[in-house]
Amino acid sequence: MSKIASLSVAILLAACSIPTASLAAVPVPATGLLFGAQIGPGVPSPFLASAPQTVAPIYVKFGKNLRAIPGPGYPMFDLSCTAASAMISGADDAWIASFVKMLTDYGQPAFVRFCWEMNSPSKIRVVGGTPDDFKLAWMYLRAQLPANVSMIWAPSVGGTTSLPYFPGAANVDWIGFDNFDRYTVADPGGFARIVRNPCTIYGGMGVPMAITATGAYPVNQVAFFTDMAQVGTLCPAIKMLRIFDSHGSGVDSFVLTPDATALFQAFVAANAPTP
Repeated sequence: MSKIASLSVAILLAACSIPTASLAAVPVPATGLLFGAQIGPGVPSPFLASAPQTVAPIYVKFGKNLRAIPGPGYPMFDLSCTAASAMISGADDAWIASFVKMLTDYGQPAFVRFCWEMNSPSKIRVVGGTPDDFKLAWMYLRAQLPANVSMIWAPSVGGTTSLPYFPGAANVDWIGFDNFDRYTVADPGGFARIVRNPCTIYGGMGVPMAITATGAYPVNQVAFFTDMAQVGTLCPAIKMLRIFDSHGSGVDSFVLTPDATALFQAFVAANAPTP
């Protein structure tokens, strides 16, 4: 039996057992945005008690022990990549079943961001080497997740190199992208620049979009977070925004300066999501 045929049978069997009663996915805000942050160790949270984050990240390594679901906010499970060949062979079914049970028992809306930045060389090697390998893994997992889960497809940058990895608008709940302003000199308009290309490609597909990780080097943070106020005009499809408030790798650092923190807090308070 071919990979595609095997996958079709697996999806059909899995779909028959997906629990759906009383479960509802994350609602897309009618106005405002969902907010979150990946906050590094020792970095103060930019969120206040009066404006808490509405998306709480949880890193999950595929096949390893599951972590407790924190609160408040909708949990976003950043689920690492795994080999498509092992997944569709059924080798990972027991772990997937435990993951699905945890999400079903939780019973509240949640996100799963599986194999984010899948179009980067290091990630696609893990999955199997081709865009088709990634899409096979995506569809196999998607068919088994309960109805309270929204899957976010989130490539790096979101440009044309991500298109071969796109499973189709009918097979994603949200379209996300990761992109950063890494300019080390003054870069006015940096926020608009990182948003423009992915929104041109994916903004008209009728699927809510999310900036799943973004930030700027300190030299550009004031301009970056000031311009963030234009997001609704730049790309009306964007309904979620998560910042990276942490030290990156090497010389990278996206830790918010006090001025940027104040700008971001004001932006969050002014754009609270409404049903």
